Amino acid sequence: MAGTLFTFVFLLLCSTFLYSYRAITKGQQKSETITTIDGKSANEKDVENSKRFTRYKTGKKLTDPAFLEQQSTDIVVKKIPPIIDTELERKCPPYPPPGLVGLAYAADAIVIGAIKEKITSQLTEDEGFLFSEYSVVVEDVIKDNPNASIELNSAISVVRPGGKVRLNGKVISAVVSNFDPFFDGDRYLLFLKYIPETQSYQAFTNASFLIEGEVVKTPQMGRPEQNKQAFVTEVKDAALGERCQAVVLN
Repeated sequence: MAGTLFTFVFLLLCSTFLYSYRAITKGQQKSETITTIDGKSANEKDVENSKRFTRYKTGKKLTDPAFLEQQSTDIVVKKIPPIIDTELERKCPPYPPPGLVGLAYAADAIVIGAIKEKITSQLTEDEGFLFSEYSVVVEDVIKDNPNASIELNSAISVVRPGGKVRLNGKVISAVVSNFDPFFDGDRYLLFLKYIPETQSYQAFTNASFLIEGEVVKTPQMGRPEQNKQAFVTEVKDAALGERCQAVVLN
């Protein structure tokens, strides 16, 4: 009897441990931080940064009382980033990859960094979508900003489309297709545009690459993932390459 009881308790503890371990490794406990906002919550920096997301018009006004009353407690607003095609300026060499060269030319800075924390989510200028600001600790600078040099281990402000807020008792999530929220501790390789008015940087759907260990997630480049060291080498070479096709950060 005692042996049977011991076996039962042992199996119960093992199953509990395995369940907890599985939940953590799959990231199921990650949830986006909610920012409570009202008509006065946005500061001057937020207002200026909100002007950078004109491509994320939804035809809605999230602050409209009539709109909010028609919705359930949790509201999800989705947006697919626009596809912007550009013509070849000349025949491209196979290496560095022309897409990466175009991204490098379009970016003011390219960094590898870790998400330190989410600072806020706010309404875009037309109040039809949300954007979020994060603090990102810089681990490597592949292309420096000539107008505002980025120091290693410094924290920079990065804004991007999407976010989650509580407004008039309703929780609103703004979801960007193929651009998951940033979470604390996540590491990214980012092609960034500088916003001199706020000294922030803007991150983009087609130019933000999640790093997981020795792998970089690269679906934007037509491949689900690539070896981290190989991809970083490609990006460094692309930053020195000669552009043959303009690429729009979006």
